[in-house]
Amino acid sequence: MGQRYKAGLLCWLLLLLLGWAVPPSTFADEPAPLVAAQHFLDRLDAGDYSGAWDLLDAYSRRLEESSHWWHTLSVVREAYGPLQQREPGILSERNSYFQHPDGAYVVACFRSRFAFKAAAVETVVLRLEPNGSLSVIRYVIN
Repeated sequence: MGQRYKAGLLCWLLLLLLGWAVPPSTFADEPAPLVAAQHFLDRLDAGDYSGAWDLLDAYSRRLEESSHWWHTLSVVREAYGPLQQREPGILSERNSYFQHPDGAYVVACFRSRFAFKAAAVETVVLRLEPNGSLSVIRYVIN
């Protein structure tokens, strides 16, 4: 199996293991979720964990202490090394997300390669706000 296929499959398995029934995306033609997710990832890539933290919605920031969040991300990202390549993968919608109120959520998966991690899947979960903007609520890297 090719790495691209494995990364996509891993993202789907991650979504299924978390109990998500993933419907086909209606955001496929809309770049806004990918742009918002990429903006967040750019902050992480630059080591700007404080800036990335500020992009999280207020509810998500209340769920976790910033020092723990920053520490965990910095340890993992340092171990993986600098980003070498990133490609958008699966984009899907959800009506709910673990520990968050019901609403409109978008899960954006990226196939990524780092200096010390050849195949990683980065998942950015975004919430569609009533005003139409997107807020990051979660980041997972595998």
